[in-house]
Amino acid sequence: MFYRKKMKLIAGLVILVLIGMFINRENTMLFNWKLDSRPFRLGLSESIGTLNPAQLSNNSEKTVASMIYEGLIVYDENQHELKKSIARKWSYNKDGMILTIKLDDNRKFHNGKPLSAAGVKNAWEKSFSTCKDMNLLSLFAGIEGYQNRIEGKSDEISGIRVINEKTLEITFVEPNLQFPYTLTNPIFYIYDTEDKNPIGTGAFYIDNRTENLEITLLRNEDYQQKAKLTSIIVNTYSDPHKGLSDYNEGKLDYLDSIPLEAVPDYQNDEQKQKLIINRPLAEIYAFGFNLNRPPFKGNNKLRQAFNYAINREEIVKAAFGGNAIALTQPIPLGMFENDERKGFDFDHKKAVQLLAEAGYPEGRGLPVILISYNANSGHKLIAEMVANDLAEIGVKVRLNSMSWESYIRNLQNGRLDFYRFVWKLDYINVDAALYGLFSSTRQGMSNFNHYENGQVDNLLANARSYKRNAEQANDYAQAIQIITDDAPYLWILQRKSAGIVSSAVRGLVIDGLGNVNWAKVELQKV
Repeated sequence: MFYRKKMKLIAGLVILVLIGMFINRENTMLFNWKLDSRPFRLGLSESIGTLNPAQLSNNSEKTVASMIYEGLIVYDENQHELKKSIARKWSYNKDGMILTIKLDDNRKFHNGKPLSAAGVKNAWEKSFSTCKDMNLLSLFAGIEGYQNRIEGKSDEISGIRVINEKTLEITFVEPNLQFPYTLTNPIFYIYDTEDKNPIGTGAFYIDNRTENLEITLLRNEDYQQKAKLTSIIVNTYSDPHKGLSDYNEGKLDYLDSIPLEAVPDYQNDEQKQKLIINRPLAEIYAFGFNLNRPPFKGNNKLRQAFNYAINREEIVKAAFGGNAIALTQPIPLGMFENDERKGFDFDHKKAVQLLAEAGYPEGRGLPVILISYNANSGHKLIAEMVANDLAEIGVKVRLNSMSWESYIRNLQNGRLDFYRFVWKLDYINVDAALYGLFSSTRQGMSNFNHYENGQVDNLLANARSYKRNAEQANDYAQAIQIITDDAPYLWILQRKSAGIVSSAVRGLVIDGLGNVNWAKVELQKV
């Protein structure tokens, strides 16, 4: 009797297992069959507070905004050239002072309203009036009428003119052939200023039905190159480990950022390595020298000594788990073709020598250096490592942790002598890496350490006026070398992205700004 009951129990368990396997197989098949229609599940590591193009403050907001809105022009990073988007063509007059832009005849907003040149101007003017970031506002700075607008003397930027229904004209105060690259920045996204909802012309639009922290976006069926995904469900995670847990449980198709401590595990696993999205980003992590105050004012040998004293590779390992690149000069790697310049490699002997030549042999006579940074464990670790390296050549450093509000206020007011600084390029172009930080015309806007070199000013202005790429490249190369020798910053590293996709994802490519062309992303059977 016991034997028969036992056999029945075993047979029952086998049947349950087989049923479970069948259901699981059916669910898997159903899951794969519906890849072309089910929502793409996106996990973002930062909260979304606004989708106003003028006020986007983090990568999560920029990611969702890029699905909804478009600019007039896009940059193709693979082919290193600008391509049309809302604009179907653009051209300069002979002296490079006027840019004429022709719009796509058939582009419409998500609400069905036709897009016009007046709509473009309205979007730009509203973004200008609602933007609180002086650096972003400075992207308009070369346009005629900018100064009157920012001083409140006019309610519009006079240099942006509507010629007809589909033609816009931009007049500059001096030649600026780099301006079309600027138009790829989100501050120039186009949206319907008369609609209270975030209405653009992009590949997706927001579905009003949202629950909890989810945002649902549906495909814009009228988009010229219709997206391959039908919908996207966005979830945000305040805890990156929760996001990674959901990814590992199969709940996400893409997680935009995984915890740094988890990166080596994925990089060292042959299968996981294929799923990680890991590429250098167009940004720099550095420490700025206040060039208006001693001891750094007028002493480039002291600044060079600091640069040679730092073991950047160790910082990359300790603070970023190897998920960054040591940076020894002013621009992110990959921004300048045929780049053979040599920056500041770790050289203790050279640092000691230059410190002495700067007038402070073994650090004698040099006051204690206050290194300021906004409170953050990562920034603190890097500041500590910089302080330790400088101590090796005789420089005494004291750490100064500040609140974000205090840090920004003091940075903008020029009160910090030696401070943490991150510069994320506003657009992909060498001009974006140099003009904002090193042109004296940008002091008080983005040139926070008051760098000024007349030769660099001339070279950067000339590069904006040349039409021939070879001449531009020569001017930029000279400017980069001069800036490197002047050492207005202690350059540390260039961060890499650290996102991860599921095996079903195809076409998800990140550019140097962390952007994705969502119209090209799709889900395929594994």
